[in-house]
Amino acid sequence: MLQRSLITAVLMTVTSMSSADTIHVPGDHATIQAALDAADFFGDTVQIAAGTYFEHELDANGKSVQVIGDTNTDGSPAVKIDAQQQGIVVQCVSNEQFTTGFKNLIFTGGDSFGGGAYLFEASPTFTNCRFLENSSTHDGGGVYITGGQPRFVQCVIDGNECLDNGGGVYADSSAVLEFINCTITGNS
Repeated sequence: MLQRSLITAVLMTVTSMSSADTIHVPGDHATIQAALDAADFFGDTVQIAAGTYFEHELDANGKSVQVIGDTNTDGSPAVKIDAQQQGIVVQCVSNEQFTTGFKNLIFTGGDSFGGGAYLFEASPTFTNCRFLENSSTHDGGGVYITGGQPRFVQCVIDGNECLDNGGGVYADSSAVLEFINCTITGNS
């Protein structure tokens, strides 16, 4: 009886892991945060249609989700998330791991600690993202990182500013960073 229960539990886990959903913005949910809130803890994709979305403090809440924007014909991001100087554009503060990813997105208009992205002991992956014209009154105009092992692939961090350290990127000594084919320029 115990063996049958264990086999059933394993099969249910495998089935639930293989049934990841794609949640469309704005088709299924009007906002990116609403789609993130609706996503299952492991494996869902939030697919964002081309356009500009006025949101701030987006939070994956520790979920292993992929947040993917549409691209232009040249492969550049066609989705802009504009925080309109209302706060951080995106934050990962719930121990997100490499299975949490952001792809083909422009983060702009953030105005807070880590204007474009605030990463606290988190290890998400950013691919083909742009951190443009964000600002911070403290450290990390474009991206603020403390702890974790975040990864940036083919990203551009440009035109960001802060009053203290790291106009483009601020990372404390406990963070382990990986930048692959990225451009960090024009920050102050």
